[in-house]
Amino acid sequence: MSNSNNLKITPFCDDRVNTELWDNFVANHPEGRFCHLIGYKKVVEGSYRYQPYYYLLKKGDNVAGIIPFFVFKSAFLGKKLISQPFSEYGGLLLDTLSPYEYDEVFNLSRDILKQANVKMAEIHGGFGIPQDSRDKFLIPSSQHYRGILNLDTDADLYFEKTVDRMVRKAIRKAERNNVTCFEKSDSEMIKNHFYPLFLQSMKRLGVPAHPLSYYEKMTEHLDKNLKIFWAEFEGKIIAGLLGFAVGRGIHIINIVSDPVYWDKRPNDLCHWHFIKWGIENKYDYFDFGSVRYEGQKIFKEKWGAELVDYNHYLLIADPQKGKPIGGHFDSSSKTMSFFSTAWNKCVPLSMTKYLGPIIRKQLGR
Repeated sequence: MSNSNNLKITPFCDDRVNTELWDNFVANHPEGRFCHLIGYKKVVEGSYRYQPYYYLLKKGDNVAGIIPFFVFKSAFLGKKLISQPFSEYGGLLLDTLSPYEYDEVFNLSRDILKQANVKMAEIHGGFGIPQDSRDKFLIPSSQHYRGILNLDTDADLYFEKTVDRMVRKAIRKAERNNVTCFEKSDSEMIKNHFYPLFLQSMKRLGVPAHPLSYYEKMTEHLDKNLKIFWAEFEGKIIAGLLGFAVGRGIHIINIVSDPVYWDKRPNDLCHWHFIKWGIENKYDYFDFGSVRYEGQKIFKEKWGAELVDYNHYLLIADPQKGKPIGGHFDSSSKTMSFFSTAWNKCVPLSMTKYLGPIIRKQLGR
């Protein structure tokens, strides 16, 4: 695909040169996240067998944007493109363009939808897209917030002046109880420690689990970015915080822990060590992820995170036909609340690793 003004969109060719071009663009974009990296493409392909539709946007010889999509097919939600599945983030990641060029990008993106034979795309975010273009081409579908902590500070000063007093007490309690924290992110730690705690945590929250392969492939394809901070007590791993360092930012996605040891405050200790590591290594921000519920808001604000407006969007292939009926997943619906309760109460823990991935694949989340 190509267009005028030296702006062209070409299908991504999965070789070393194009992978470096793509990943360097992500790393240098202020809003680049792990789910934009080519490694995440390989994680989703390998663990869920989704078909990728990845395109590079070039202006002359320079990369001006990336367009990552996956084909999503569900017995419940139909067929569409998603960017990105199993992540709160995704979407087109673009440099600054002219208004005319933004129009061209979205018109070409609609051509991608038609080529994939879908009526719409679900886009998790609008990074690098000006508001005028969002209003013109995208339909907001899931309005919420994300919690962003500025790391341009001194670690000790941040701890004493920004972190909530009760959090400081919790961290000191963990240290008094001889809970220690360290970082290690290999496949053995995923298999032997992270995944068993993950299954417990997801059942407790009423959320279907990913397959083990989803995380094992992260250690294979996102090993340079993956970071897991562990809390250990008397030789036993009792909590882990999994996230990614990409470009100048850190983004956490999973906290897992054994409730037997919650009184030792391992979760707070893991967050503190991850944040401190980010400050000491000169990262710009720490992304706590989405904020949809009051409990999430309270937790992230006690660390000093700023709540920033954030949307998911729909891109319609043929706007003259209007928005397709259905096809969108709403995690806060009454149906999902009922399902979550049933998952927590009725599904045996031993079955969650088998049933969870089947359901996840049908939801794309």
